[in-house]
Amino acid sequence: MKKMLSVLLASATALSVCCGLAACGGDSKKTLTVWAPDTAHECYKALTEEFLAQPYQDGTYNDYFKVKFVAKPEGNIQTELGTDAAAGADLFFFEAGQVQDMITKNLLQPLPTYTAAIQERDSKDAVDTVLKDGVCYAFPATLDNGWFMWYDSDYYTADEVLTLDSMLAKAKKDGKKIMFAYNDGWYISSFFQGAGCTMDFVYNEDGTREYVTDIYTSENGKNAARAIQHYLNPVTNGVEDKAVIIKPSSDMNSEIPAGMKENTIVAGFIGTWVAKDMPTKAVPTKCPTFTCGGEQVQMGSFYGSKYCGVNPRRNNKDVAAALADFLTNEKAQQKRFEMTEAGPSNKKVAESDAVKNNKALAALAAQREAGGYAQLSQGSFWEPMKAFGDECASGDITTENLMTKLEDLAKAISK
Repeated sequence: MKKMLSVLLASATALSVCCGLAACGGDSKKTLTVWAPDTAHECYKALTEEFLAQPYQDGTYNDYFKVKFVAKPEGNIQTELGTDAAAGADLFFFEAGQVQDMITKNLLQPLPTYTAAIQERDSKDAVDTVLKDGVCYAFPATLDNGWFMWYDSDYYTADEVLTLDSMLAKAKKDGKKIMFAYNDGWYISSFFQGAGCTMDFVYNEDGTREYVTDIYTSENGKNAARAIQHYLNPVTNGVEDKAVIIKPSSDMNSEIPAGMKENTIVAGFIGTWVAKDMPTKAVPTKCPTFTCGGEQVQMGSFYGSKYCGVNPRRNNKDVAAALADFLTNEKAQQKRFEMTEAGPSNKKVAESDAVKNNKALAALAAQREAGGYAQLSQGSFWEPMKAFGDECASGDITTENLMTKLEDLAKAISK
């Protein structure tokens, strides 16, 4: 390939000093495809131009490769690759909850050449998640994969957002709304987490996975289920009474900031990635407490990193790894923070004054310190949780059938 390209380039130069390879006979560059969240495309495209200008073989990467970006949510990458991994992207950004499954299914290229550098530059929390037998299987890109609460400081005081009950009482009285994605397992499980339930998975020697949960067998789990049913019950909080807890109709990344600006949404549960779009009056803070078993319990949430992985089923893995490394190094994480306020996993960037003084990242840290964090689960965990939240909000789950539905949920998670 190197020799052939050299001949082609020489021929093109002989024809005209202004004639590029593409103009004289078609572009023979290989395409590297990157799956990344659309919010990060502008940042990564700019960095990619710098990468392509670097020396490679007898020219630059740009002489041999071009890069195509495709918008893909980081939470769905395992599913996307699972259908036909060889037809997937060369490198992709994904959330921490998919790591173990992706390693087991050979969806991540091991990175022994880069492991020492990754361990040196990134936080231990981020590195340990992708470390197996002393080798890293992905490049840490952020350490902000968690959520907390944003509230309208023109509407609520700091004291009024300490409990979900006080927030709901005021919003209900004034016909305002609080947005909470109860049809998303990543969010609705916060009640079970806050109650202290076990929701995790273990891997067997043969690579198969088993979920471990006590949401039905423990009193904590039953109290959490009662709390969810109470807060989402349509008789008290639903259609008949102008629900103050609402789920996003399409995209809460845009709906929460828009609702805040329009004074219709007075609080929303989401992460750092909407910070750039939030109005000044929107204040990030830890989640409130909720009533569970007659006591006030801190709402939980998940916390973890996001990564860039290399597809082992594709050609040009070495170049893909070099690009992934470039898109996650210190400069890249600094640039992504500046452009999107993504929390860095890079140690040096995380220690900068700008990061330390960032209010959204401070809220994420406060939520983490408040407790309730757990390892990100994946697969059969999400859909049953989603359905449970929807059924509570629709009224299909009642006080009478709640325990039966909770048992069904626990069984579905454990499959």
